Amino acid sequence: MPSGPAVCTKNGSTFLLLVAGIACAAVPCGSLAQTNESPVIKVKSHEVVLPIKVIRETRSVGAAVGPNGEPQLVWVYRSDEETGLSAKSVHVFVDGVETKIQHFSFERVNGWEVADNIGHHLAYSCTPKGIWVGPDIKRGKVNDSKIHTYLVTYVPPPSPIGSCHRTSIKVHGRHTTVLAPSQYCNTKDPLSDPLKDTDLGNKLLANANSNQVNGLPLSVEVSSFAGPSGDGRINLMADLPADLLERHWDGIHLITSIAVLGLIFDRKGTLVSRFSDIACAPAESSIGYQGPLPLASDKEDDERTVIPSGYQTQVDLSPGDYLMEFLLTDGEKLGRASVSFTVADFFSSALSLSDIALCKRYFEPTPGQSGPTRAPQYVPLMFDGHELTSVGDTHFKKGDGCVEYIEIYRPQAGPAPSTFYLELKLVDTRTGELRMATGLRPVDSASSANSAIPVVQTLVLEKLPPGTYRLEAQASDSTGRKSAWRTTSFTVE
Repeated sequence: MPSGPAVCTKNGSTFLLLVAGIACAAVPCGSLAQTNESPVIKVKSHEVVLPIKVIRETRSVGAAVGPNGEPQLVWVYRSDEETGLSAKSVHVFVDGVETKIQHFSFERVNGWEVADNIGHHLAYSCTPKGIWVGPDIKRGKVNDSKIHTYLVTYVPPPSPIGSCHRTSIKVHGRHTTVLAPSQYCNTKDPLSDPLKDTDLGNKLLANANSNQVNGLPLSVEVSSFAGPSGDGRINLMADLPADLLERHWDGIHLITSIAVLGLIFDRKGTLVSRFSDIACAPAESSIGYQGPLPLASDKEDDERTVIPSGYQTQVDLSPGDYLMEFLLTDGEKLGRASVSFTVADFFSSALSLSDIALCKRYFEPTPGQSGPTRAPQYVPLMFDGHELTSVGDTHFKKGDGCVEYIEIYRPQAGPAPSTFYLELKLVDTRTGELRMATGLRPVDSASSANSAIPVVQTLVLEKLPPGTYRLEAQASDSTGRKSAWRTTSFTVE
């Protein structure tokens, strides 16, 4: 069978925390998805970590009621996790040779539910910074409390850099299906780029260099913030056309092959960074499923918990001007979008301001929705205990909520200001008319002990006529210093 989850590698003492954030899964209680592309394991140290799932599947003949009320015999399928395995129950083979297991553990998958101001949806993570976001669903359709993965660690044999090797897993027990990656490559590529050098990754890269017509519409927004090292942290949010993404069913198995690739170029056209991800909703089986083959309505509900409608990630970059090419595939069709952006020198001696991130959704994370249960290196936009999600599509309807998130960065030199201010302007881009001017408004900076002062403002859209608008923001302080103006545009329909 095709392999399941994406991969993780050991990295010193951070191993358990790191793999908890990388071992990936979607977590609906109905049918789950598999991918057609076998993820490639990245070896960054002397050990390889295989995330595997073991599913016990059986079927038997049972009674059911036909469409006209008549009794009939059907196949009844049952499946569940195999949870009681030990290292002695599992055998790892590399290029056909059994390899000694060094570590063996049983971990929760990296998926979580989000109940925000608009709805209720599933999110899951497959790489340190990437987050796949599902469409809104009815409450009660998701139950991830019993979905786990085994992490099997072994020392690979010596091999040249760039070489790839086949892996296979055997597990003691009847009626068991093992879901695991089928190869690893000895490469120095980061975990944020799992598609590097894979067949699917190379296909996406070739599409980026071609004139292939888009078959999948994409909306992508990029916002730049200060990173902890003084460089910029780029927030990317992409709205994906979930209803158009290819999927098919094999019995109770939902099959998908959804992946993204991001290529970032500097002003000279040199590739300076890249990232990739594959929607790793694993488990080629309905964990916890019991019954005949799903009905069409059941399949539709299950697809809505798995097929992503959004993708968000972050990239660290030095100050400068950049162009990002973002590509999406469902295994057949292609979507692509180009975004130009600038990363400012946020921690210069002057007062500075981040980009403006427009948001529709926000929620208050529970203790289980932070730390190692999600993408471990993703830095959320936080304000007053709430996490905000930026939009990929900046088209708003009159009834939509619109919140802008900005960070003010304290001066690194000179006298310390006692007060910070933020000024906003809203301009109709067609007529040049100034629709809003807030003047200088003081900002509460007492609650922010670090360099960044987050500010959240609500934009009232009801009184705006349809059109495109430019939002401008500038920070200042009590010493007279001012930041550069930051702008973003949006459309009211």
